[in-house]
Amino acid sequence: MSQLGRRTNDWGNHSSVREIADLVYERHMEPEDTLEIAAILESMGWTDDRVEKQFGFIDVFQLSSAIWQQRKHIHMSANEYKQPTRIFVRVRQDLLHFLQGTIFALPMAVSIAAMLFLHVSLWSYQYFTVKIATSIAIGTILSFVSVGGFMQGIARQAYYYMLQGYFSMARRITFRFILAGILLSILISIALLLIDQLFPILPMPMIVIAIEYYLSLNAIWLAVTSMYVLRKETIFVLLLSGGIAVVFIGNKFFHINLILLQTFAMLLIFLAGIGLVYHFFRKAEQQKEKGIRVRLPRASILVHTTLPYFLYGALYFILLFADRTIAWSTHTTFSQYLILFRGDYEVGLDFALLSLIIPTGVAEVIVHRLMLDASNSQKQYLSKQTSQMCQYFVSQYKKSILIILGASIISAALDDMLVMWLFGRSGILLHQSVEWTGTTNYVFIIGLIAYGLLAIGLLNSVVMFSLSRPDFVLSPLLFAIIIDLVTGFLLSRWIGYSNAVIGLLVGVLLFTFMTTRNVLHVLRSLDYHLYLLS
Repeated sequence: MSQLGRRTNDWGNHSSVREIADLVYERHMEPEDTLEIAAILESMGWTDDRVEKQFGFIDVFQLSSAIWQQRKHIHMSANEYKQPTRIFVRVRQDLLHFLQGTIFALPMAVSIAAMLFLHVSLWSYQYFTVKIATSIAIGTILSFVSVGGFMQGIARQAYYYMLQGYFSMARRITFRFILAGILLSILISIALLLIDQLFPILPMPMIVIAIEYYLSLNAIWLAVTSMYVLRKETIFVLLLSGGIAVVFIGNKFFHINLILLQTFAMLLIFLAGIGLVYHFFRKAEQQKEKGIRVRLPRASILVHTTLPYFLYGALYFILLFADRTIAWSTHTTFSQYLILFRGDYEVGLDFALLSLIIPTGVAEVIVHRLMLDASNSQKQYLSKQTSQMCQYFVSQYKKSILIILGASIISAALDDMLVMWLFGRSGILLHQSVEWTGTTNYVFIIGLIAYGLLAIGLLNSVVMFSLSRPDFVLSPLLFAIIIDLVTGFLLSRWIGYSNAVIGLLVGVLLFTFMTTRNVLHVLRSLDYHLYLLS
């Protein structure tokens, strides 16, 4: 017998093969033959190269034959899903998913808290001039829009590899996305400088400040996404809090220039975050991969698989910030530039955005449970019961909508109580430069409604992406942006800049309506979509 043949026989009885067999039979309890098992293995990310390195088999088909021979012993373990999960385990899982769902809103919450109690945060300051505030706002919006796609790409692709046990691939793909995001940021910065030279929009000092914050914030967003993939969200919150402390102490006690200090703190957080990300990845590789190294997919394949998520990340932030840009660009008698920061509008939306934290966490829990039920449904329902299964999930989805609405109402009420406590019912000043005006209150109320509806749209988006239907999210998102821009522009010019928030409300309403209709359409034929995923 050849050396490869001996290796094959030795590995054929390895316990890891049994673990892979368990996963295969969880996907499909009654595969027709070894060819179907091979197809399931390939859909799980197994390649000939990986099979040979980890098990010693020649290819995927030889591994599928070994799994086929164990089918009689696997059926019992494949039915373990029927055992009830202990209540404290389920509560713990729900809590973890809730925290994961809120992670991207935490930086905004921490920043607002720092502004209220310290008057300064990592990228803002209560007493900045309107010019500087405008520059920082431009840099902030550009950072979300330009790296939002990379954030989604990291969250999707790296997390997928980690689920497969490919920590080396997850690390390499994460840093590839980070490098690509930084390179794109540099190119956009150069383009901004050239455009402002040819067509002066803002004074060059304002453009330079905008680019300075833009590049620094991009680095932070890429780092926080990497922490999300590694489930190290609390570490990033600690890094963010530490950065704010550096800014506060450096400015208050050492009187260091605040713009330079904030830039330094953000870059310091990025470097510390990237160093920790690399450390955590390497630690996971050493513990779980045992030296296996598999090649990454070709660039063309990577672009094809991540493009929908990339587009979603960019379009989502465009929808989120389009109304602010419209409001700031509305001309008034005191406007000196094409776009100028309006604090009363910004404060209202920033506080309204806090109401999105609880619903997004609840949505993460709902989707996790829904997808788990969908996976188990392939074992619970016979082929003649598909109609019954689809009706069950439609009913569950409608209940989920009510839960999200309830969470949004509770969150909005808590948010309103927070505002009343901070500013007082009479609209008095919280601090000398933070005022709760009639415009602020108007924008805040409309924002609460818009973000409450957006929580349903985000729930729909995660469901559609989980079922590999990104087209049912991207099209509504594009239409929502268009109606947001048109409505917000017309109302802000005809009535007043504060009415740009109506554009946000109408856009979110359209997005939520279209995605809800699409989710119901998919769930009514869920058996077909689960078959495509299996």
